[in-house]
Amino acid sequence: MDSFKKIFLGKTRFQLAWVFAAILILGVRHYPSFLGSLICLLGALLRYWASGFVRKDSEIAIGGPYAQTRNPLYLGTLIMMVGAAFAVNMYGLAVVGLVLFGVNYHWVIRDEEEYLKENFKERYARYCSLVPRFVPAFFGPSIDQLLEVNPNREAFAFSKKLARENKGYEALVTFVALIAGLAVTVWLKNR
Repeated sequence: MDSFKKIFLGKTRFQLAWVFAAILILGVRHYPSFLGSLICLLGALLRYWASGFVRKDSEIAIGGPYAQTRNPLYLGTLIMMVGAAFAVNMYGLAVVGLVLFGVNYHWVIRDEEEYLKENFKERYARYCSLVPRFVPAFFGPSIDQLLEVNPNREAFAFSKKLARENKGYEALVTFVALIAGLAVTVWLKNR
């Protein structure tokens, strides 16, 4: 099991993203739909929003989307992937992507959780008891409960500086490049 786990840790998730994008570009036959593009954009916006709350290695992120899910960055990635596949009617790719995402991020999330448990001990255990791992709880914990996890009230404020430092803009750039790339590819194929 450890060798299987090692496959999915490290850079594998980035390689899978490039393979997914290549399959989308090579297989696209339809201009991106508004609805699928909107779903993809919402995933990119979630990633950007979440990146403005992450103070890596120093605090547990509890503000914004981190009050509803412990992994909003990865949820945003999943939403972007599904939205992009839906935008060009590649539903089979969306299903395969969901399976690969589930296997890959299962290991990534568990590895990160081990790190957080070691570094934040009881506070992280409390956070885990309040906020679900992946599927958002739309009626999350109270501010007082979250302050038990991280007493820094600044943790509730979105920071453009943090979003920039955490490269949150990359999700928005990726969205624009992907949807534009799909549209240009279809245009070129139809010429």
